[in-house]
Amino acid sequence: AFMWDVSRVQEVSFGSRSSNTGWEVESLDNAIDFVSVWRLPCVTKVVAPPSGNVFHRFLNEINLSESTKLTELGNHSFAGSALRTILLPNGLQKIGVGCFRNCENLTYVGLQEGLEVLRIACFARCTSLTSITIPKSVQLMEDDCFKGCTALVHATLPTRLKRLAPDLFGECT
Repeated sequence: AFMWDVSRVQEVSFGSRSSNTGWEVESLDNAIDFVSVWRLPCVTKVVAPPSGNVFHRFLNEINLSESTKLTELGNHSFAGSALRTILLPNGLQKIGVGCFRNCENLTYVGLQEGLEVLRIACFARCTSLTSITIPKSVQLMEDDCFKGCTALVHATLPTRLKRLAPDLFGECT
């Protein structure tokens, strides 16, 4: 076994994007080594293409609560993955379009104060999610955030919302 020096990684990209401060994951072969990055406080952004996700089969839980510099989860970052639980940090400001869409096993999402924006369909079709508490800091929840979350029976919303998007909870029972 060996250790990668990832102490200066600021952005994690999936696919063909890379930068001097980022790390690129192109295959499932590299994904197991990559999981340890989630414990680092230096990651500021997670980016993934809409065409696929390296976490699809094996990653069940992510704890980002200590990633104090993480401000954004990019569009489709964890879409369709096998996630059951995700704990997010206080500094996270935005969850991108379809970020957790079709995470059918997702049962718990730990959203924290500091979060301001939930983009379109960010939790759409998370069919095992039964409850969600949106932090008071959230000001904008875009269309279809929880559309198709058929097990969702309890949602706590902040009073500071500037606009309640149409079909926010569409197709929920």
